Amino acid sequence: MECPPDKKYSPILKMCISKGAFSLEKGKSKSGCPQGRNWNAYTRKCIGRSLYKRLYGTPRKQNTIKSVKNNRKPKSISPAIKRRPNILPSGRKSTELNVGKPNKNSFMNQGLSRKEMLQWVNKTCKNQENPISLEPYIEVDDNELESLIKLGSDFCYPFEALDQHMKSSIDRGIPVKDIMNPSYRLDSADYGAIQHVGQRLKKTYKLPKIGITKPMAKYKLFIDKGDSSDFKFVFLFDETKVKTKADGKKEYIQAIPDGGWLGYIPASGTEELEKLIKEAFKKGRLFTTSKPPFDCCKFHIKKTKDYWKDNTVAKIKSLESEIRNYL
Repeated sequence: MECPPDKKYSPILKMCISKGAFSLEKGKSKSGCPQGRNWNAYTRKCIGRSLYKRLYGTPRKQNTIKSVKNNRKPKSISPAIKRRPNILPSGRKSTELNVGKPNKNSFMNQGLSRKEMLQWVNKTCKNQENPISLEPYIEVDDNELESLIKLGSDFCYPFEALDQHMKSSIDRGIPVKDIMNPSYRLDSADYGAIQHVGQRLKKTYKLPKIGITKPMAKYKLFIDKGDSSDFKFVFLFDETKVKTKADGKKEYIQAIPDGGWLGYIPASGTEELEKLIKEAFKKGRLFTTSKPPFDCCKFHIKKTKDYWKDNTVAKIKSLESEIRNYL
């Protein structure tokens, strides 16, 4: 593609851009980012504002690219990078992430040649470019390439990108999801891989802590058969608003707060699942907000009756596994 004299073609963006807008040579440009884009200090690239907001929240102002004396990244986590602190909102407590054994081949061995690292990426990863900076992995430097982590979704990300994405998600009280596949939530094996690579870069590296969000004591969790169907109702209720009929039966409809309805689970074969849901609620690991409107949930629990019609046993086991990973 032929561009005007004052512009150059970007093979990544597939368009003509200003020659001084931002460099594909890792931070040598001294110009600010183009209109509608923000500087990402972790990938040393300009990225779209919508993506920046999704990853790190609303930017305070348009960032400016700083000049850099050399374009080689350090072999360990740079102390010069100012990360967003993992500070939880007032009143929220925190606990450790559940870290498990990394999945097989979730990171590459150290000491590989560049050719061998690129072969690992080509064979292992669904994506052949950084999903955040859009820079092809074939163009990144050796240190960033060696830090790649493959999630359980088979998408690969540089360590710095995943570390910051975790912090951003936890700061905002939302589940940590795969950026390229939002239906996939990071599990204990993923956290184990991130921790391993992080400590390989810096021995003192620690994963961010996750927030505990408990509703007020008046809110209780209901899991029981509410009618003659083959399902149990799952919902949060305000015990001060429960009405008792003349026959002694209780009415909960008016006591369910906004966001408190959590769906259905089968009436049989869910004893362990019910136990896990109650444990998550007790530990403050069910809701992402502590007062109405409640935001649910930190794992996939809201299910309809139709969802459970087929492959019921497998679906129950899958949800049990997801909750265990989260707890």
